[in-house]
Amino acid sequence: MAIKIYPEYPLDELEQLIINGNKVPYGEFLIYGDLVQSLSESEHDWYVWYSLRLPFHDNTRIKRAKADAELDFIIVSRFGIIVLEVKGGNVVVDQGRFCFKDGDHTKWLPQNPFEQVKGYKYTLMNKVFPNFKHVQFCEAVAFPTTKIAIENTIYDKNLIYSDYTRKKEYHNIEKFLMHIYSYTRKKLQSVHPITFRSLKNNDLNYIVNTFSPKVQDTNVFASRNSFQWLKERNLDYLYSLSENPRLMIEGSPGTGKTTMAMAYAEMQVERTGIYLCWNSLLCAYNQQRFNERNVRIECMTFKQLIAKYHPKANEKEIFYLKPLACAQLVKETLQHLEEHNQLPDYDYMIIDEAQDLLDRNLALLIDKLCGDGEGLTQGNVMLLYDLDQSFSLFGRDVTEYAYFLKDYFTHFRLHKIRRSAQKSQIRQIAEHIQEAPEEWEEVTDHQQEYDEIELRSFAEVEALKDAMKTIIDSINDPSSSLIAEDVIVLVQSKVWQRRNNVADLIVELEMEELTPDKLTLAPSVLQYTTALKYKGLERRNVILIVDKPDQFTPFEWYVGCTRAIDNLSIWQLHPYQEHEED
Repeated sequence: MAIKIYPEYPLDELEQLIINGNKVPYGEFLIYGDLVQSLSESEHDWYVWYSLRLPFHDNTRIKRAKADAELDFIIVSRFGIIVLEVKGGNVVVDQGRFCFKDGDHTKWLPQNPFEQVKGYKYTLMNKVFPNFKHVQFCEAVAFPTTKIAIENTIYDKNLIYSDYTRKKEYHNIEKFLMHIYSYTRKKLQSVHPITFRSLKNNDLNYIVNTFSPKVQDTNVFASRNSFQWLKERNLDYLYSLSENPRLMIEGSPGTGKTTMAMAYAEMQVERTGIYLCWNSLLCAYNQQRFNERNVRIECMTFKQLIAKYHPKANEKEIFYLKPLACAQLVKETLQHLEEHNQLPDYDYMIIDEAQDLLDRNLALLIDKLCGDGEGLTQGNVMLLYDLDQSFSLFGRDVTEYAYFLKDYFTHFRLHKIRRSAQKSQIRQIAEHIQEAPEEWEEVTDHQQEYDEIELRSFAEVEALKDAMKTIIDSINDPSSSLIAEDVIVLVQSKVWQRRNNVADLIVELEMEELTPDKLTLAPSVLQYTTALKYKGLERRNVILIVDKPDQFTPFEWYVGCTRAIDNLSIWQLHPYQEHEED
C-alpha cells in the first residue's frame, strides 16, 4: 500500500461531486488529484483524510475562536502528521492581508490561512492525539492555482505549496511533504532539545481507527456522539491531563481513578498496552471490563509479570517477599531480559493501585518496558495511586517513592469523592477507624454518629446466621430489587484465618468464595472474600465482618469500608464466639 485516502473518490467524478451540500472547490480537487497521483507511486506508506470535520477546536493559540474544525487534508506517514490547508483561486497579499483577486474585485479572507492551519494542528496535538509527544505535527498551506511567488513577512514561505513552487522547487507534492517534515524537524531541533520518533504500525492503526473507525471499535468517534463526548466532564478532565504522556493521578477510593483508566485505555485503539496491579482479583475483574470494551490490553499482576520473565522465580514465592527483596527480583528480571534482547516495549502502561508497587522497583520497570527503553522520559504511562492505602500492617510507607517519581510525571490529585457522594459517612467512618481504632471496641456505640451505616454486634452464632440468611433470601426473591452482583461479604483476615463461626456459616449457607477463576461481572450467588483481596474493587453494598480492633486492623477496616458505593454494614463478632481448629 502506497496511499490510502479517506474517503476515496474517483477522480473523474470528484470535480462534480456535491459534499455536505457544496461542490468540491477546484483547489481542493487539484490537491486531491496531486496526492493520489504522486503518493500512489511512493516507496512510503501514506494515509490521507480529506474534508474531515471535528466537533471541537483548540482556541488557546489562535486569535479567532472557533467551535469546531474542518480540516482540508490530514496527511500521515511514519515521519509524522501534516495538516494541509488549501486556498484555491487567485490568492494575493494586499496590505498585509490575504485576499482573492478577480480583476478589480477583492474578497478578503476571513482568516490568515497560516493562523488557521496552525490552530488545526494544535487541535490534533492537544485534543485528538495528546499522547504523541515526540511525533512531528506539521502545518502547510496550498495555493494550487497561484502561478507567482507570494512574498511577505507575515508568513513562512517554506510552508507554501503552489503551482509556482511545484514547478520551481518540488516538482510533485510528495517532495513537498518530505520537505515539510525535514524543515519542521530542523527548525524545532535548532532551538529545543527534542528527538522526534517515527510512527510505529500500532500508532498508524490508532490514527486510522480514530479518524475512520470500524463499527466495533471502542473509541470516542465510533462509540458515541462526538458532541455528547465533548460535554462529558470526566472525559474532558482526562483529555486535559492526557496532553501529558506520563500521568500520576492520586485519589482516595471513589474519586474515579479506575473509571479514568478505562477511558484512557479506550482511547488507545490498535495500540499495545499493559495493565499492572498487585491484586489478583482486581486484575481479573478489569481484564473482563477491558474485554467487554474490545480494548487490546494485557492485564497482569506484578507477581505474574515477574514470574513470567524471571528464569527461576514463581508467583507464590514473590507474594511473600518483602518489598526490598521483591525490588531486587525485579532488577534481576529486567537484566535477564536485556541480556537476551527480550525486553517488551509497550505503547502504553496503566499502573493501578500503584501504592502497592512503588517500593518494588516500579520506576525501573516503567523505564524498561515502554518508551523504547526510556519509559520515564519517553513513555506513555498512567499511574493511579492512593497513599492512604499504602500503610500496611508493618507501617510500610511509600510516600518518598511517590515524591521522587513525580519528577517524571504530571501529577494530579482528585479531591472529590464521586461514588460515595450519597453516603459521605462511608469515607468518614473509614477515616475515623484508621485514626482512632481504640474507639471501636464496640461498633454499636457509634450508631447514632453514623446513622446511615448499619453497625451490628453479634454475640450468638444463630443471630449472625439469621442476618446472613436474610440477605441471601432477599437475593433469591424475584420480587426483591437486591441482586447478587450488588453485594459482597468481606471478612477481616484475622477472623478468616482461624476456624470460626464465620467459616462454618459460609460453608453451611453455600456462599461462594470470590477467586479470579470464579470472578464474573454478574454473579448469581452471594460471594465473599477478605477485605485485602478485594482491594481496588467495589460493590454497591458491602458487609464487612470484623472482630475487636487492635493495632494491626485499622488498615484492613479502612480498605473494607471504602469498597462500598452506596451502603455499608459493619458486623462485629465477639472473640469468645470463635473456637480454635482441633
